Amino acid sequence: MKFTKITCENCGGDLNIKTLSHIKNQTETCPYCGATYIINAKHSKIGAKWELELERFNEQEKREITKAEWSFKNKQEERKDNNKILLGLSIFMVIGFLSLSIGAYHESHPSGAKITMNAKKFQGENYKIATEKLKDMGFKNINTEKVADLKFGIFTDEGDVKEVTIDGDNDFEKDDYFDEESTIKIYYHVFKD
Repeated sequence: MKFTKITCENCGGDLNIKTLSHIKNQTETCPYCGATYIINAKHSKIGAKWELELERFNEQEKREITKAEWSFKNKQEERKDNNKILLGLSIFMVIGFLSLSIGAYHESHPSGAKITMNAKKFQGENYKIATEKLKDMGFKNINTEKVADLKFGIFTDEGDVKEVTIDGDNDFEKDDYFDEESTIKIYYHVFKD
Protein backbone atom coordinates (compact mmCIF):
# COMPACT_ATOMS: atom_id res chain seq x y z
CA MET A 1 0.00 0.00 0.00
CA LYS A 2 1.24 3.48 -0.84
CA PHE A 3 0.92 6.64 1.20
CA THR A 4 -0.71 9.64 -0.42
CA LYS A 5 1.68 12.46 -1.23
CA ILE A 6 2.27 15.07 1.42
CA THR A 7 3.37 18.37 -0.11
CA CYS A 8 5.22 21.38 1.19
CA GLU A 9 2.91 24.32 2.07
CA ASN A 10 5.42 26.88 0.74
CA CYS A 11 6.57 25.49 -2.64
CA GLY A 12 4.26 22.48 -3.27
CA GLY A 13 7.18 20.03 -3.49
CA ASP A 14 6.81 16.42 -2.38
CA LEU A 15 8.00 15.71 1.13
CA ASN A 16 9.64 12.31 1.29
CA ILE A 17 8.47 11.05 4.69
CA LYS A 18 9.33 7.38 4.97
CA THR A 19 9.04 6.57 8.64
CA LEU A 20 7.57 8.13 11.68
CA SER A 21 9.88 8.24 14.66
CA HIS A 22 8.67 7.82 18.20
CA ILE A 23 10.70 10.86 19.17
CA LYS A 24 8.40 13.81 19.78
CA ASN A 25 8.62 16.74 17.45
CA GLN A 26 10.36 14.92 14.59
CA THR A 27 11.17 17.36 11.82
CA GLU A 28 11.16 17.03 8.03
CA THR A 29 12.88 19.47 5.68
CA CYS A 30 11.56 20.22 2.18
CA PRO A 31 14.28 19.28 -0.34
CA TYR A 32 13.17 22.13 -2.70
CA CYS A 33 12.69 25.23 -0.56
CA GLY A 34 14.31 24.15 2.70
CA ALA A 35 11.22 24.74 4.85
CA THR A 36 11.23 22.73 8.06
CA TYR A 37 8.10 21.05 9.39
CA ILE A 38 7.40 19.33 12.67
CA ILE A 39 5.84 15.94 11.96
CA ASN A 40 3.50 15.89 14.91
CA ALA A 41 -0.25 16.35 14.73
CA LYS A 42 -0.29 18.73 17.69
CA HIS A 43 2.17 21.15 16.09
CA SER A 44 1.40 21.22 12.33
CA LYS A 45 -1.12 20.51 9.60
CA ILE A 46 1.40 18.32 7.77
CA GLY A 47 1.93 16.25 10.90
CA ALA A 48 -1.84 15.84 11.22
CA LYS A 49 -2.05 14.73 7.56
CA TRP A 50 0.82 12.34 8.08
CA GLU A 51 -0.70 10.77 11.17
CA LEU A 52 -4.08 10.49 9.43
CA GLU A 53 -2.39 8.80 6.48
CA LEU A 54 -0.53 6.48 8.83
CA GLU A 55 -3.78 5.59 10.60
CA ARG A 56 -5.45 4.88 7.23
CA PHE A 57 -2.49 2.71 6.28
CA ASN A 58 -2.72 0.75 9.58
CA GLU A 59 -6.49 0.22 9.11
CA GLN A 60 -5.93 -1.03 5.56
CA GLU A 61 -3.19 -3.35 6.80
CA LYS A 62 -5.53 -4.75 9.50
CA ARG A 63 -8.21 -5.39 6.85
CA GLU A 64 -5.71 -7.19 4.65
CA ILE A 65 -4.50 -9.31 7.59
CA THR A 66 -8.11 -10.21 8.48
CA LYS A 67 -8.83 -11.04 4.85
CA ALA A 68 -5.69 -13.23 4.71
CA GLU A 69 -6.70 -15.00 7.94
CA TRP A 70 -10.18 -15.74 6.57
CA SER A 71 -8.68 -16.91 3.30
CA PHE A 72 -6.33 -19.20 5.24
CA LYS A 73 -9.23 -20.57 7.33
CA ASN A 74 -11.30 -21.14 4.19
CA LYS A 75 -8.41 -22.95 2.56
CA GLN A 76 -8.00 -25.11 5.67
CA GLU A 77 -11.71 -25.98 5.61
CA GLU A 78 -11.50 -26.71 1.89
CA ARG A 79 -8.44 -28.90 2.48
CA LYS A 80 -10.29 -30.81 5.22
CA ASP A 81 -13.26 -31.32 2.90
CA ASN A 82 -10.95 -32.47 0.11
CA ASN A 83 -9.24 -34.90 2.49
CA LYS A 84 -12.63 -36.33 3.50
CA ILE A 85 -13.60 -36.75 -0.15
CA LEU A 86 -10.24 -38.34 -0.94
CA LEU A 87 -10.59 -40.70 2.02
CA GLY A 88 -14.12 -41.63 0.93
CA LEU A 89 -12.95 -42.31 -2.63
CA SER A 90 -10.02 -44.36 -1.35
CA ILE A 91 -12.30 -46.48 0.85
CA PHE A 92 -14.72 -46.90 -2.07
CA MET A 93 -11.86 -48.00 -4.36
CA VAL A 94 -10.50 -50.46 -1.78
CA ILE A 95 -13.96 -51.98 -1.25
CA GLY A 96 -14.47 -52.19 -5.02
CA PHE A 97 -11.06 -53.79 -5.53
CA LEU A 98 -11.69 -56.32 -2.76
CA SER A 99 -15.12 -57.25 -4.09
CA LEU A 100 -13.71 -57.67 -7.61
CA SER A 101 -10.85 -59.77 -6.25
CA ILE A 102 -13.18 -61.96 -4.22
CA GLY A 103 -15.52 -62.32 -7.20
CA ALA A 104 -12.63 -63.26 -9.48
CA TYR A 105 -11.35 -65.73 -6.90
CA HIS A 106 -14.73 -67.43 -6.59
CA GLU A 107 -15.12 -67.43 -10.35
CA SER A 108 -11.73 -69.07 -10.82
CA HIS A 109 -12.18 -71.33 -7.78
CA PRO A 110 -15.79 -72.45 -7.77
CA SER A 111 -16.99 -74.54 -4.89
CA GLY A 112 -17.04 -78.28 -5.28
CA ALA A 113 -14.62 -80.89 -6.52
CA LYS A 114 -12.49 -80.30 -9.59
CA ILE A 115 -12.13 -83.02 -12.23
CA THR A 116 -8.47 -83.46 -13.16
CA MET A 117 -9.08 -85.59 -16.26
CA ASN A 118 -11.82 -85.85 -18.89
CA ALA A 119 -14.33 -88.69 -19.24
CA LYS A 120 -12.44 -90.49 -22.03
CA LYS A 121 -9.25 -90.79 -19.93
CA PHE A 122 -11.05 -93.07 -17.46
CA GLN A 123 -11.94 -95.59 -20.18
CA GLY A 124 -9.70 -98.68 -20.15
CA GLU A 125 -8.42 -97.98 -16.62
CA ASN A 126 -9.12 -100.42 -13.77
CA TYR A 127 -12.30 -99.39 -11.94
CA LYS A 128 -10.57 -99.59 -8.51
CA ILE A 129 -7.90 -97.10 -9.63
CA ALA A 130 -10.60 -94.85 -11.14
CA THR A 131 -12.52 -95.00 -7.84
CA GLU A 132 -9.41 -93.95 -5.86
CA LYS A 133 -8.68 -91.08 -8.27
CA LEU A 134 -12.23 -89.75 -7.92
CA LYS A 135 -11.99 -90.01 -4.11
CA ASP A 136 -8.71 -88.08 -4.24
CA MET A 137 -10.49 -85.36 -6.25
CA GLY A 138 -12.95 -84.98 -3.35
CA PHE A 139 -16.00 -86.95 -4.50
CA LYS A 140 -17.85 -88.97 -1.87
CA ASN A 141 -20.80 -90.67 -3.59
CA ILE A 142 -19.08 -93.17 -5.94
CA ASN A 143 -20.94 -96.29 -7.13
CA THR A 144 -19.71 -99.09 -9.38
CA GLU A 145 -21.79 -101.18 -11.76
CA LYS A 146 -20.80 -104.31 -13.63
CA VAL A 147 -21.46 -104.51 -17.37
CA ALA A 148 -21.41 -108.19 -18.41
CA ASP A 149 -20.26 -107.75 -22.00
CA LEU A 150 -16.90 -109.60 -22.20
CA LYS A 151 -16.65 -112.86 -24.17
CA PHE A 152 -12.94 -113.43 -24.64
CA GLY A 153 -11.19 -110.48 -22.93
CA ILE A 154 -8.74 -109.91 -25.81
CA PHE A 155 -9.07 -106.13 -26.25
CA THR A 156 -10.24 -105.27 -22.75
CA ASP A 157 -9.61 -106.88 -19.40
CA GLU A 158 -12.09 -107.67 -16.69
CA GLY A 159 -12.47 -104.64 -14.40
CA ASP A 160 -11.59 -102.05 -17.08
CA VAL A 161 -13.78 -98.95 -17.03
CA LYS A 162 -16.33 -98.74 -19.82
CA GLU A 163 -17.82 -95.37 -18.82
CA VAL A 164 -17.90 -92.87 -15.93
CA THR A 165 -20.89 -90.58 -15.36
CA ILE A 166 -21.28 -87.69 -12.95
CA ASP A 167 -24.96 -86.96 -12.28
CA GLY A 168 -25.70 -88.73 -15.57
CA ASP A 169 -23.17 -86.67 -17.57
CA ASN A 170 -20.63 -88.82 -19.41
CA ASP A 171 -19.09 -85.96 -21.41
CA PHE A 172 -17.34 -83.97 -18.67
CA GLU A 173 -14.04 -82.21 -19.33
CA LYS A 174 -10.86 -81.68 -17.36
CA ASP A 175 -11.07 -78.74 -14.89
CA ASP A 176 -14.89 -78.92 -14.64
CA TYR A 177 -16.33 -78.47 -11.14
CA PHE A 178 -19.05 -80.64 -9.62
CA ASP A 179 -20.66 -80.86 -6.22
CA GLU A 180 -18.76 -83.24 -3.93
CA GLU A 181 -22.01 -85.11 -3.25
CA SER A 182 -22.71 -85.69 -6.97
CA THR A 183 -23.67 -89.25 -7.89
CA ILE A 184 -20.81 -90.90 -9.76
CA LYS A 185 -21.29 -94.22 -11.50
CA ILE A 186 -18.37 -96.23 -12.79
CA TYR A 187 -19.41 -98.85 -15.32
CA TYR A 188 -16.79 -101.59 -15.82
CA HIS A 189 -16.45 -104.71 -17.99
CA VAL A 190 -16.92 -108.25 -16.62
CA PHE A 191 -17.32 -111.66 -18.31
CA LYS A 192 -20.79 -112.92 -19.00
CA ASP A 193 -21.94 -115.70 -16.69
